[in-house]
Amino acid sequence: MNTVIFRVDAYKEIGYGHLIRSLALAEEFKRQNDKVIFALNVDKFCLRLVGDYQIETVIMKNKAGNEKDIEDVLSLLNKYESPLFIHDNYFIDFEYETSIDNTKRIIAFDDIADRVFSSDVIINQNYGAEKLDYKVVNSHVKFLCGHKYVVLRDEILQNRNIREIKDVENILILFGGTDNSGLSFKVLQWMSKYIKCNVVFNILINKTHADVKKLYELKFIDKRIKIWHNIKNMGRFINKMDLAITAAGSIVWELLYIGVPTVSFVLADNQLYIAKNLNDDNYIISLGSFSDNKRDVFIETLLDLINDRDKRKFMIKKGQSLIDGFGKKRIREYLL
Repeated sequence: MNTVIFRVDAYKEIGYGHLIRSLALAEEFKRQNDKVIFALNVDKFCLRLVGDYQIETVIMKNKAGNEKDIEDVLSLLNKYESPLFIHDNYFIDFEYETSIDNTKRIIAFDDIADRVFSSDVIINQNYGAEKLDYKVVNSHVKFLCGHKYVVLRDEILQNRNIREIKDVENILILFGGTDNSGLSFKVLQWMSKYIKCNVVFNILINKTHADVKKLYELKFIDKRIKIWHNIKNMGRFINKMDLAITAAGSIVWELLYIGVPTVSFVLADNQLYIAKNLNDDNYIISLGSFSDNKRDVFIETLLDLINDRDKRKFMIKKGQSLIDGFGKKRIREYLL
């Protein structure tokens, strides 16, 4: 039995995307009867999420990158013979990696190539990541880069089908599990005021969202709005959507795979590269960084997609051709 230890943090300030993709990869290891352990510094919401996957967890007292955290990780790694150590955290750097016994294989999940690595393997699932200039200190490092290595949860993989091109009935609005920017409310306000056709605006937010009261007040005024919390099967939910408005984060891969035409905003530096490459090659429509003066171009873009079946058909076919769903299988097969 192989032992795989993930080190990942997830809480409101940094979002949940790193945890979600680590859980997706963990599913593949578990399917092959590998022993999987998650070393976590997370909030209560994420702890419940990990519990749904029935994964053994070790709660870390310190955030990743902290000197005390390194000590705790070393103690955990030394309990097992030749474990794989997979980390998904921007605060784990070269010094952190080199402090780990060189008998352990170190695998880094990354998006932005902004620091020096001492990893044995670097995974960057983003479209165009093959072109990034990684700074490494060992000659044997292996790069698993590009969309071939996109990892998706099983609940997403099980909900891909031939998409029927019909009138737009359901639009998804999703700006991450935390939406620290408050864009959910701003965008929904625009849509409610300027999109007059008979569509349902499906907004997915955490119950602790800062604007939850305002969103429900808007829902009372506009009966087209539906507010969703804690969806149990995200793939089935996404499969009901005809368009999506999102941040340019990991949710984009799920939408492309299932086949939902997507309009995105960039909310963080690590999304810039993803959004630009996908927009330039017509997989999604990226409106760049969000600002209030983009209201008109956003509404125009959305109405254009609503009214243009051929454009939506093109985006669906192109997106599904990009993401084949075998990314996590390829990663495990290489690592083990």
